Amino acid sequence: MRKIFFLIVLMTILCSVYAQSYSVYLHEINVNVIDDGRASVIERFYLFFPDEQEKVTFRNLSAELGSDIDEWAALNTSFQPNIGNQNLINKQISYTEAETTYLELRYTLADVLMAKGKQNTNNTEYTLKATALDNFFETNVWVIPENTELIFTLPARAEVSGAVEPEAEISGDGTKTTVKWTGYKSANRLNLKYLVWNPPTIEMSEVIDTIFYTFEGQVFIVVIAVLIVFIFIERRKISAKIEDYVADNSKLTEGDND
Repeated sequence: MRKIFFLIVLMTILCSVYAQSYSVYLHEINVNVIDDGRASVIERFYLFFPDEQEKVTFRNLSAELGSDIDEWAALNTSFQPNIGNQNLINKQISYTEAETTYLELRYTLADVLMAKGKQNTNNTEYTLKATALDNFFETNVWVIPENTELIFTLPARAEVSGAVEPEAEISGDGTKTTVKWTGYKSANRLNLKYLVWNPPTIEMSEVIDTIFYTFEGQVFIVVIAVLIVFIFIERRKISAKIEDYVADNSKLTEGDND
C-alpha cells in the first residue's frame, strides 16, 4: 500500500513539473529546395503563454531539455520533424524569446525530396515525393492543419509546372519562386512540379566551326587580319598622332591654369 501511495505521489509531482499551459498559435514550416532536389527545413512553433509565470516555467524546462529532440517530442508530439522520413541530418532544436516566442527545429533531408523527371537541353523537371509528407496524410486525404503554413522555396531558375494540388499561393521575387499552403486545407491529391531552366552554355567547338567554317566567319577573320596589318604598317604615324594629341591637350591645360 505504501508503494502504491509513493508511486501516486511521484507521478503527481512529475505531472506538476511537466504540465504546461501554452498553445502553438502558428506552426511555420519552411522547406528550402536546392538544385539537386534535396532540401533543408526550418520549422517554427510560435508559442502563446497566458501569463509570464508560464513562460518562465517553459524557459526553465527548455534549459533542462536542451537540444534533445526526442525529449521535446515526448513533451509534445508536434515538436518533431514533419518533413521527410527518419533519414535526417544536422538536426538542431532551440528555444527563442524575442519579439515573438518560438521553438525552432532545423534539419536537412539526406534523401531527395524532389524526384528528377523529364530532362532536355533546356530544362529539367522535378516532382515532389509525396511520401516525404506522410505526416500530413490522414485516411486517404492530405491535410494541412489549421494554423499551419507549409512553404516551399524552389531553386533559382525554377518555374512551377502544371497545377499545384491542393491549391497554393505561388509568388516570386524575381530570383526564386515560393509555393505556400495555409491550413486548414485538404485534398485527395498532393502535387507539386517545377522546371529548372538550364543556363545557356557556349561550346567552343561550335564557336570554332562558326568562325572558321562559315562564310561570315571567314569574312570576319579577313577583316581582323587587314586591320592588324594596317595598324602594324601605320603604327609610327598613329603613335605620332597620339603624342601630338597628348602634347596639345597638355598645352591647353597649362594655358587654363595660367
